[in-house]
Amino acid sequence: MFEENHLYWIGVRESEIFDTGNLFNGSISVFGSNTKNNFSFEKEFSWRFDCNIDHKEWIDYINEKVSEIINKDPYCRFMLYYPADYPFYNENIRNRVLYLNDMDIISLLENKIQSKLWFNNCVTILPYSLEIGQNINLKRLGSKFPQYTEFVIQASSSCGGSGTWLFSHQTAGTIHNLLKKEERYIVTPYIPHSVSVNVHSIIYEKEVVLLPPSVQIISTENVNFSYNGGDFLSYRKLPQIIKDQVASHAHMIGDQLRDKGYRGVCGIDFLLTASDIYLMEINSRFQASTILINKALTVNGIPISVQLLHKDAFDNPNCSYNLSAFDVNYSFYCYSYHKDSFDKIRLLYDIQKEYAEFIECIDNDLDWSVSKDENTYLYEFVFEQSITALSPDFSCRLDPNININSGILDVTRWKNQLLELKIMLLNHGTRISHAALQNLTKSGGVNYEEFYAVDMELCNLYINVPYNLGLTNLSPFEIDIDKNKNYVLKYWNHKISVVSLRLIDPFGSKAINNLKYNEISYLGVDRLRIYHRTGCFYKERNIGCKFCDIEVHNKQISVPEIKKVLDDYMDDPGIRHYLIGGGSDSPNSDFQAIIKIAKYIKMHTNKPIYLMCTPPTDTSILKELYQAGVTEVAFNLEVFDRSIAKILMPRKGELSLDIYDKSFKEAISIWGKNCKIRSAFIVGLERNETLFEGITHICQLGVSPILSLFKPIPGTPLEYMLPPSNKEIMEICCRVKEICEKYNIELGPTCPYCEDNTLKISTENFVPKT
Repeated sequence: MFEENHLYWIGVRESEIFDTGNLFNGSISVFGSNTKNNFSFEKEFSWRFDCNIDHKEWIDYINEKVSEIINKDPYCRFMLYYPADYPFYNENIRNRVLYLNDMDIISLLENKIQSKLWFNNCVTILPYSLEIGQNINLKRLGSKFPQYTEFVIQASSSCGGSGTWLFSHQTAGTIHNLLKKEERYIVTPYIPHSVSVNVHSIIYEKEVVLLPPSVQIISTENVNFSYNGGDFLSYRKLPQIIKDQVASHAHMIGDQLRDKGYRGVCGIDFLLTASDIYLMEINSRFQASTILINKALTVNGIPISVQLLHKDAFDNPNCSYNLSAFDVNYSFYCYSYHKDSFDKIRLLYDIQKEYAEFIECIDNDLDWSVSKDENTYLYEFVFEQSITALSPDFSCRLDPNININSGILDVTRWKNQLLELKIMLLNHGTRISHAALQNLTKSGGVNYEEFYAVDMELCNLYINVPYNLGLTNLSPFEIDIDKNKNYVLKYWNHKISVVSLRLIDPFGSKAINNLKYNEISYLGVDRLRIYHRTGCFYKERNIGCKFCDIEVHNKQISVPEIKKVLDDYMDDPGIRHYLIGGGSDSPNSDFQAIIKIAKYIKMHTNKPIYLMCTPPTDTSILKELYQAGVTEVAFNLEVFDRSIAKILMPRKGELSLDIYDKSFKEAISIWGKNCKIRSAFIVGLERNETLFEGITHICQLGVSPILSLFKPIPGTPLEYMLPPSNKEIMEICCRVKEICEKYNIELGPTCPYCEDNTLKISTENFVPKT
């Protein structure tokens, strides 16, 4: 008679049965500790193989270890992570495997071609063509799918991306050598603007239970597609209408499986676009993301696991457990061994130990000294935050500090790749070593409160580098200190250059009438920023921009208080110009506070005054601003697509393009072109096509564009959003440069010091240090 404490797990990782309570008495796994009733192939053979490829040695190992378990526990039974291997086990094991579906249906689901055809009557699949390997070429596929230039080729049996390739002009030659001439493959168009999702389904005799879905992290950097992880948090950000469709399709598939007698767990993969949903494949097994569902069930105090639900589906017609709604608040990313990037993989593993408060690392007792196959699993990071986000063009963005292969910088040529270096610093941020932090603290403390970044000077170039923001503590960049007490910037542990960091402004903590100076002003690299008001008119009415972290409070700044701050800073030799800005004022503002501030500055100095504000309703005010001493002005569109602007900037986004154009034209008639009139765009918040339309539009008017990279700020509604990849940012910069050159407009800002947080770099100011 079988008892539950005699059940054993056969799977890939020992971690697959974490958070399963007392369901299992032991496990056999490829990767594991080889302790506490775990039998680990890796530990016994000192070999980490790629488990997405069949290995006879693994099957032999299972057969051997099961015999040992039977000798010790005659009542033992087994549950399989991967049921498709069942026919390869010896009879001893086959007689003891429980909770297994009929092999005919498992074989059908394993065949990617046949399974798609089977479900084509109830869900949509991508247009496809069945092709013999030797007949596959771009010309043939182009004639069958004339709207596409890239294609997905999938073998009839594949796992984890192995056997699935991205076929294009760049990869065709390599893939031809991988295809078997006489084998049949399924070919579908590659849909770039899409998101892959996975749904855990538990199929009972009388019902289908769906567990929280996840966004799948799929890599296409090499010719192979590769599954790298999942993000449950990101899935919840998808439009509700799409999530409803996913649930409906998953239920339809589950019902069809139920009618055929399938029971227990299965994973359903869908491909989503902004308008369609396609079935990709069905996996008759547990999923790599199962461990996160189990973790969430445990954290939510629900004493069950996916494995227990799988067992329950075989034992009962309906779910026996009260599965009240629960959220899976996790994401994870798996790292595999690649010879070319091994140093980075190892360094990132070591970095996480130093910053373990942010993540959990699951490595199944990784031994770095064993032999490792290319592509074999090494470890995975589990996060309590999202690491992916939906882009405006409906693609899946990955946090730049997760993907170790996202670099566009050659460290040996960095002096010729200054823009690439800056893009990566702005996108990845930096760590600061403990030694450097200690020295900075002794010197007065690094200034990083403004914009969640540090002001770094590198060879006379100034960059506002994110720090202590998101996953910057996994950045490939680090600011360290050398034996000569110089601060140095490192990239993947390779020294780039000596740098300097700006320290905290001692005047910032000084107070006047219960207002600190840093609530009235901010001393930047070479300019003093004056806030003409505290907070933001729109934020105070709960219609503020969703990417802005301006605080709402009741403090008011008077002009006399501002004058006092200006007086105290007036003799600072580092101030080359002034910026008047801050939160937006009322649309009906008469700008009198700004005018008074400008007049006061002009009265005491001839230094330039830059105004950054929303366009005035009455453009005649612009003449008054000019006469008050304002020398340049910016009306920041931020998002050109006004339909997106209204969503991301609920009130400010309602300002029409006509209102901006009217102010642009009037300002140019007063100040002239000459880069005196500017408008900033936030890169990453809208489709590139509309961004380029906006750049073109203002360049035609004679307005200088500024590119600011989107940065997710904690506590804001868009904190879950992510910027584009380094490669995409570089492509955007190149395209904007072409547009500016076409209209003979300089990309702003004109001041090299004020470029610090923009996607521009004045290379003529670069002075390499010896």
